[in-house]
Amino acid sequence: MVGRGGRPGAAGRTVTSLADLPVGRSGEVVAVEAPDQAGYRRLFALGLVPGATVTLIQRFPTFVFNVGRTTIAVDREMAAGIRVATGAGGLAADEDGATGG
Repeated sequence: MVGRGGRPGAAGRTVTSLADLPVGRSGEVVAVEAPDQAGYRRLFALGLVPGATVTLIQRFPTFVFNVGRTTIAVDREMAAGIRVATGAGGLAADEDGATGG
């Protein structure tokens, strides 16, 4: 796997994979791992970098999420390699899209 890490999770934040994030929730990208260099470059070029905010839109048949104004679809393996922080200091969107912290 090819990956780039961000900063470690701070106290009060939960770090999980995008594959485990509930639909409608947001988080801050802390690390990105891809099965190959081409996959990593694609995600990076689309704006998926540590510090970016992602919101999961759907889980099936593919994982679809927003990062900035870009909508990206990835398979389960790729979604599992995207680590996001939620909770205090990270973002946690309610079902209606409001963020809390």
